[in-house]
Amino acid sequence: MAKRDRQVDMTGETVSVSELIEDAHYAIKKLERETISLKDHIEQLETSLRDLEVPEIPTDRELRQMTSHEREVLLQARSDREVRLRDLQGSRKRLHFVEDELANWHHRLQSNF
Repeated sequence: MAKRDRQVDMTGETVSVSELIEDAHYAIKKLERETISLKDHIEQLETSLRDLEVPEIPTDRELRQMTSHEREVLLQARSDREVRLRDLQGSRKRLHFVEDELANWHHRLQSNF
């Protein structure tokens, strides 16, 4: 194999350019699948949040008049909403990271090979 067809990777090992290209294509495919999955998940979360009925926070007086079961239902509904909001935020951050990483892999392929 010609010397120019060999490169040193991040671990210091010598690998062929074709191996690097193969690895890049593998990473791109995985990232593209994750992008699709994340977009679907985000859409589901947004829909569920839109459809979720979250009771308003009652006044102190109203809260004292509620039964313990009513308070529990109220707190659980608000808690469920917060969990979905955090999941949505985390999924959006992950999607942004994956899209950046995907762009980096495409750039590496275009500029190095």
